[in-house]
Amino acid sequence: MVRCSKEGQFPVYDFKDDVMMTILVSGEDSSATELSAWKPDYPEYLNNLQATSTDSGCKCETNMGACLPEMANFVGCINNFAYDPERYVHSIELGKVVERLVNPANHSYHQHVYPFQFVGYTETEYAVTDYTKHYFQEGDWNDVMQMIGLTGKLKLRFHPRTHLGLVMIHCHRLSHEDHGMMGWEYIFDKGGCECDAKKALD
Repeated sequence: MVRCSKEGQFPVYDFKDDVMMTILVSGEDSSATELSAWKPDYPEYLNNLQATSTDSGCKCETNMGACLPEMANFVGCINNFAYDPERYVHSIELGKVVERLVNPANHSYHQHVYPFQFVGYTETEYAVTDYTKHYFQEGDWNDVMQMIGLTGKLKLRFHPRTHLGLVMIHCHRLSHEDHGMMGWEYIFDKGGCECDAKKALD
């Protein structure tokens, strides 16, 4: 993943342009050579969804942020609800193509079980650094994303095909997750998709 062709000290930056570490390279300089081109053989569940239509009712918003006033004791919520083991945020029918509109500007969106494909932005004007836009490119598959400076939302798609039941979603900052900012997606074998939060026993 990293090839060093000359001696020296090379800083590695995080998304805030702070130096995380410095790589010290010693030895003789060498000329860089091009890597051989190759195309990954993706498994079926990573088929490109950029041009695939979302199934009816399966496009939902997943907002990480403030809670309802009656939940003021929590650090944060998803769609205004703090974590409740008996409540799921959205429901999905197995086999449907799902789209989520998420707002990972201040919180990193993480999803278990199914990776998602980043397919675009809801706004064309956003104050995200070029470095971040280069790192998170449209078409990439991820299981966690954060874009500091994002003003709109990201469009994420996935296609659940095998796992029925609960899928955990949460802010990947553990102090936020552990204090309310997490929830469930519930995958059923039939019944379509719903965006509204439901109690598991409803």
